[in-house]
Amino acid sequence: FTSPGAGEERPGVAFALVLVPTAQVRGRLVDADGRPQPNTPVTARPAPAGSDMLQMLESLFGSSTRTAADGTFAMYGLRPGRYTLDVRTTLRTGNEPPAAPARPGAPSIGAATHWAKEEIDVTGVDITDLTLTLKPGLTFRGRAVYEGTTLVPPANPASLFFRLIPAEVDRASIAGRLGVESRVSVASDGTFSATGLAPGLY
Repeated sequence: FTSPGAGEERPGVAFALVLVPTAQVRGRLVDADGRPQPNTPVTARPAPAGSDMLQMLESLFGSSTRTAADGTFAMYGLRPGRYTLDVRTTLRTGNEPPAAPARPGAPSIGAATHWAKEEIDVTGVDITDLTLTLKPGLTFRGRAVYEGTTLVPPANPASLFFRLIPAEVDRASIAGRLGVESRVSVASDGTFSATGLAPGLY
């Protein structure tokens, strides 16, 4: 089979499409004491495959949700494949005012204190018994120092920021970074602090 040229028509071409069942993923998010964590974003990040645009659309529209008041969550229509369930949040007691709805797949930016992560394989069969348990996150602190000799250092270090991206994520992929990338701001004295980090290489 050869690709048609520009403006060329090829009638009578037939091909078959095989329907593949999608699956639901249901579970519950709790802290170390078993208390449910309400109104918390949960993201299913697919393993890199296919075009970056396709991954981005899946991340934006098909693999993010928030937990209910009892800590339960549900995701629908997940295609077969390997996913990583990611949570970055601050522990909730249930007495906080409702938070404004977040855009699905938005980067985790802010003072998160806890994390949860689970690898799952979706095969077209519903997964209904997942339990994600939050663990205390790590804190990364430091100071930004300018060591260049050819350019003038910034007058205000507070204008700087950097991003923390897990090493297993394709940094060139917009979709891969959704939900796991953290933007860290630098203070006027050059110091910075990032909290709620999961163990790993960044």
